[in-house]
Amino acid sequence: MADNVTADAGTGGAVLAADDISSVFYPRAKISLGADGTAVDAVGGTGVDTTGVMRVSLATDIALPAGTNEIGKLAAGTAAIGKLAANSGVDIGDVTLNAGTAEIGKLAAGLAEIGNVKNSGTFATQATLQAGTAEIGKLAAGTAEIGKLAAGTAAIGKLAANSGVDIGDVTLTAGTAAIGKLAANTGVDIGDVDVTSLVNSSINGAAEPSIDSYTNIALNLSAAANQSLVVAPGASKQIWVYGVGFSVDTAATSVSFQDEDDTAISGIMIFAQYGGMSVSPAGNFAMPLWKVATNKALEVDLVTGGFDGWLAYGIASV
Repeated sequence: MADNVTADAGTGGAVLAADDISSVFYPRAKISLGADGTAVDAVGGTGVDTTGVMRVSLATDIALPAGTNEIGKLAAGTAAIGKLAANSGVDIGDVTLNAGTAEIGKLAAGLAEIGNVKNSGTFATQATLQAGTAEIGKLAAGTAEIGKLAAGTAAIGKLAANSGVDIGDVTLTAGTAAIGKLAANTGVDIGDVDVTSLVNSSINGAAEPSIDSYTNIALNLSAAANQSLVVAPGASKQIWVYGVGFSVDTAATSVSFQDEDDTAISGIMIFAQYGGMSVSPAGNFAMPLWKVATNKALEVDLVTGGFDGWLAYGIASV
């Protein structure tokens, strides 16, 4: 039942609002707000907001209780605490940034960007920044860049002709760069050269023979057949003749060189008295004038006269 109390129960007086608490009736009261001489209901009046809640003015120092209410969280678009208007100049002190995607420190397009340096050709005391998309540390293409030298200048590490600059010890990596490669007929002294292969030279020929010995002998013979010039050299050896020279002395005669089996080497050659022939050594051990058969002696046939001269030959292992 209601806890209300009738002011004059016998006469049917006014009903007063009350709350029965342990048989004790506590009166209920309704608050009115307003200036002196006025009264405004607390619910729905001008002294309250649209929800009917009475407005309260907090004192200067209010301790906020712990909880989940977001005090200090500002609605989007408002003049936020900690959000500074353009050019406000307000010092908000040290700020700790939480992890996220917000771009703090990224400058809007059109502003002077840190690291984008105006290309004026020289650097003044204070760099002039200009708008653009250049990145920090990345220089726009164009004139002389930091660390990059324009073509034709005296470059770091690049030495002009006859500059005499000492660049210290340089380690060269493997490659195709022609450092130390000399142009034709430059006359540059490249020092001692160790030649490992001499093709078609005076020492090695196409066959690169093994020459056991090389010598020169005198010729002084009278007319006779099968006259030995060089004895048989032995097994697996050959007489290689590199040069010969002679003249007939007593009368016209025929001369023919052969081996000990009368196998012709030169054929029969006819010379008048005091005539003769000379063939200088070839200069290449692989290219003798004559090769005598293996382990055969070298002979000469003289008819009607003798001759005087010389013979250069070697003994080759075959």
